[in-house]
Amino acid sequence: MRKNLGKKIFGLLVTLSMIAALVPASVSAYAEAGTTFTDGDFTYTVLSETSTVKLTAIAAESLEGAVQVPETVTDGEAQYTVTQLGDAFKNKEAKTKGMTSLVLPDTITKFAGTATFYACKGLKSIHLPANLTGDATAKQLTKTFYFCPNIKYVEIPAGITKLWGTFASNAGVRKVVLLGTSQVDFYQASGTAEARAWSDNTTGTYVYYPEGGAIPNRTTGYGTTATVKSYTNYADGFFYELSGDDAIVTGTVLADDVYIPDTLGEKVVTAIGEGAFTGNIGITSIDIPVSVTSIGEGAFADCTGLADVYYALSAEDWKAIEVGESNDALLAAEIHYGIEPDPVAVESVALDKTEISITEGETATLTATVSPEDATDKSVLWASSNEAVATVADGVVTAVAEGTAKITVTTVDGEKTAECVVTVTKKAAPIDFVIGDLNNDGKVNSKDLTVLARHLAKWIGYETLPYVKQ
Repeated sequence: MRKNLGKKIFGLLVTLSMIAALVPASVSAYAEAGTTFTDGDFTYTVLSETSTVKLTAIAAESLEGAVQVPETVTDGEAQYTVTQLGDAFKNKEAKTKGMTSLVLPDTITKFAGTATFYACKGLKSIHLPANLTGDATAKQLTKTFYFCPNIKYVEIPAGITKLWGTFASNAGVRKVVLLGTSQVDFYQASGTAEARAWSDNTTGTYVYYPEGGAIPNRTTGYGTTATVKSYTNYADGFFYELSGDDAIVTGTVLADDVYIPDTLGEKVVTAIGEGAFTGNIGITSIDIPVSVTSIGEGAFADCTGLADVYYALSAEDWKAIEVGESNDALLAAEIHYGIEPDPVAVESVALDKTEISITEGETATLTATVSPEDATDKSVLWASSNEAVATVADGVVTAVAEGTAKITVTTVDGEKTAECVVTVTKKAAPIDFVIGDLNNDGKVNSKDLTVLARHLAKWIGYETLPYVKQ
C-alpha cells in the first residue's frame, strides 16, 4: 500500500514538473508599466497591459536604408508585442535622414501623438499598419507627414476616417489610396489651412477609393483640388482588374524603380492594360513579369523618365509579347534580359582577295567576311608570315620590301582561317634628270637638238623635217 502511494506521489511530482516546464518563464518576468528598455535600434516603454510596449525612441545613432520595426521585442526573459508608436521618429531629422523606407508591423494599432513622421526628409515609402485606428485622436491622422517631401504615395488603413493636415507643409504625398469603404474627411470644415489635408498649392494630386465605398469628403485642400477616382482592385501599389483567373494591371501609385509582381490578389498578372501608366514621368525603371503576354495601347505613353526595362527571359520571349501602339517610351528604353540567347558559332571566314601584287611602300586593304551573318562573336585576328616583306593591321596590308608574304585572318571563335598571298615588287630607281638632256644619255649636245626637231616636226604636221637627219 505504501509502495503504491509512493509511486503515486512520484508520478504527481513528475506531472507537476512537466506542467511547470510548459508555463512560459516570461509570465512572471514582465516589467512594470512605464519601464523602458532597448532592443536593437529602438527603445520601448512597457504599457499598462504589461505584455505590450510602445516604441518611444531611436536608440541607434542613425537609421539607414530600409527599416522594419519588429512585431515583438524582448527584455531579458520577457517578450513583448509592439502595439503603439510614440514620437520616436518625430523631428529626428539627424537620425532619420538616411532612412528611405519604413515598414510598421500590423500589431501597432495607435500612434500616441501627432505629426508622427515630422521631418523624415529621406523617407520615400512607408507601410502603415493595417489595424491602425488613429493617433492622439481616434480614427484620425493629424499632420502625420509634415515636412516629408519624398513620400509620393500613402495607403490609408480602413480604420482611419479623418485626414487633417496629414499631407500639409511640404509633404511630397500626391497619391492617397483609401483601403476602407467608410467616408474619409480630408479636413475640418471649420478648420484653418493647417487642418486641411493639403495646405500648399500642389498639382497632380489623386485620391483613390474602393468601388462601392463612400466617396471621400472635402478633398479640396488649400489651393489644391485632388482628382478623385474609384478602383476595382488594389494590391502592392497597383490597381488591377480581373479576367477569369488573370489579373490585368490598370495603374499604379508607384514611381522610380517599379516592380510588377507575378500575382495580384492571388491572380496571375498576364497583361498591362491600355493607358495603365500613361503620363507617369516618375517611373525610371520597371520590372515586367514573365507571365505578361500583352501590353495595351498607350500603357507607357508619355513615360518620359523610363530608361530601363527588366525582363527575366530572353529577347525572343520579349518579342512574343503583343505590344500595342503609342508605347514609344517602352520601346525606346534599354531592355535587360535575364536569359541571354545561345551563342551562334562561327562556321567560316573568307577574304575578298586571295592574292595581290603591290609595290614597296604601297598599301592594300583586305576585307574579311565571317559566316554566318548572325554569328555571336565575329571578331578576327590578322597576321603576316613575313613582316619583313609585308605587314598587316585591321586588314590594311603595307608593302615593306620585295618578296612574298602570306596574310592570314583567323576568327576568335572557332579559329577559322583564310589566306591571301602578297607579292611585293621593287620600286623602280629614280632617273637622274639633266636639264636639256632630251635623249637621256646624261649629256646635252647636238643629239638633243635632233630629238627636239623631230618632236617639233610632228607637232606642226610633218612626218619628218627637211634637212634633219632621221
